[in-house]
This record gives sequence, C-alpha cells and structure tokens, in this order.
Amino acid sequence: MPLVQTLKTCPFPTVISDVLYRSPDSLPLAFATPAELHSILPNSTAGPNSTDNKKAYRILHSFDEQSCSRIADPGIDNYLVTTSNLQVFPQTRPASGTYSLYRGNLHSWNCTGNKTTVDRLVDLPEAQYLMCMATLPTQKNSICTLPLALISDPTAGSILKFDPETKNYTTWLAHPTMAPPLNSKTPALEINALRYYNGCIYYTNTRTPVQYIDSPSALILGIRMASQNI
Repeated sequence: MPLVQTLKTCPFPTVISDVLYRSPDSLPLAFATPAELHSILPNSTAGPNSTDNKKAYRILHSFDEQSCSRIADPGIDNYLVTTSNLQVFPQTRPASGTYSLYRGNLHSWNCTGNKTTVDRLVDLPEAQYLMCMATLPTQKNSICTLPLALISDPTAGSILKFDPETKNYTTWLAHPTMAPPLNSKTPALEINALRYYNGCIYYTNTRTPVQYIDSPSALILGIRMASQNI
C-alpha cells in the first residue's frame, strides 16, 4: 500500500487548483481561492497539533484577481500561471474576458527568501474558461529561452498557443472532440487534462466518449486524445 501523508490542511473555502513538483525543496501550489501561489516542502508532513504546517510553506505571491488557475514550469527558475476573476463559492462561475497570464521568477526567492518576482505577460480577453496548461520542449538550435505553452479553453472547445518570448497567442487547435455539450447548464469542464509527451499532446474530454488521432500541425508530430466518462 502506498504511504499517504498530509502535507498541509487549509480552512474552508480554500481551493488548491494545481500543484507542480519543482525540486526536493519546493512544491509550488496554485490556489483558486484565495488567488495565491504557495511553496511547501515536499517532505514535510503536517503533525497532529499543526495540521496547517505553517513552518513548511511560504506565500510566494498574492494576485489582485480572484482566482489563480493553473501553473506550468518552463524552466530556468520561472513559472507560468493563469489568473481570472473566476468565482468558486458558493457556485462556480467562469469569468470570461478576465483571464491573464503571468510569469514568475523564483531566482530572488531562492537566493534571498523574498517573495518571487511576478510580471503580467498578457491579458487574454477572448478566453472563456482556461483550464489546463502544458509547456512544450524547446526546439534544438532555438534562440528562445522559454518554451511555448498550450492552454486549454473547455468552454471554447479549443487549445491556445502562447509564446512567452513574443507574448503572442493564437488558437492552436479547435476540434469537435474538445467541444462542450450543447445546452449544458453547468460550467464546461472539457479538456480537463493536457500533457505533452514524446511529440504528442494528450488531452481528455470527460463528456465525449470517443478516441481520436490527428496531425494538425507541423509543430507537434501528432495529437492523441483518449477521453472517458469519469
């Protein structure tokens, strides 16, 4: 049996939206509410008398927006994070037109223990409900220091491509297998997983029980999607 241990507990209505393993000394956590980025020691477990484990974590940054959605690691002591005015409680309400993408630099935090430096890269007014984010490996002989990022928008049924160097973004792929159900009364949760591996992008659609393989772009060797009802 795997050993399951508690690193930290948070009071209601805290929502941790994403987690990213960075190093043995840093496990960044993105909070949907409050809109914050934390770092916790991966090997520091919470005790019976200190369930919040305050000694093991630090607040890296607090955002002005209401929600911090997803976090990705492009390397070189950087991270990318999406924010919005998404309302989580008492009912989830996506806030289309309020999404932004930030880049944080952890170098100063590593060296001095100060809060991480955060810069707003771009606003994404066309985005309806950004859900997942994945970075692509830097191409050989590339002069870019940061890789391209893909971000899923389940409400729009598409995946955005963002270039951190130029700050340009575009719809990279839109396909029927990514689309939400017609006349859905709940927020779209399609494309709720997005990963790059070995030349392919893998994504899931929780409400479309099909399988699809395509090669829509020379940037990536292929697209593979395996979706299932959860």
